[in-house]
Amino acid sequence: MVGEGICGGNTSLHVILTKEAAKLKPGQSGLLSLDWRNGNRTVLVDPLLTGVIIGQTLYTTRAEIYRALIEATAFGARSIIERIREYGVPVKKVVCAGGIAEKDSLLMQIYSDITGCTMQVAGSS
Repeated sequence: MVGEGICGGNTSLHVILTKEAAKLKPGQSGLLSLDWRNGNRTVLVDPLLTGVIIGQTLYTTRAEIYRALIEATAFGARSIIERIREYGVPVKKVVCAGGIAEKDSLLMQIYSDITGCTMQVAGSS
């Protein structure tokens, strides 16, 4: 997606959001998000659950929302990894493929920090 106007020139909105969100410390905005925008199929097994963002104000920035959503999905992944570990399966690394894993080092770092796992990008998209 190439942005004009709000994104400034030919820089993608994704690149801009990532740079802005990287300047924020974990939890700095005070936003809390649940990542159940499409239900929850693993661990809670309820496709009707809904997502939410708490703490938003008129001054909340798009980067704060973006980071809160990344953090929410990372905690969702952590919940899945913890459930797998409860059944005796050791999880030390996660191999990701394509898309966001290749494009967003901030997301990969946040996932690594929250899950405690090494995040690797597969050699093939």
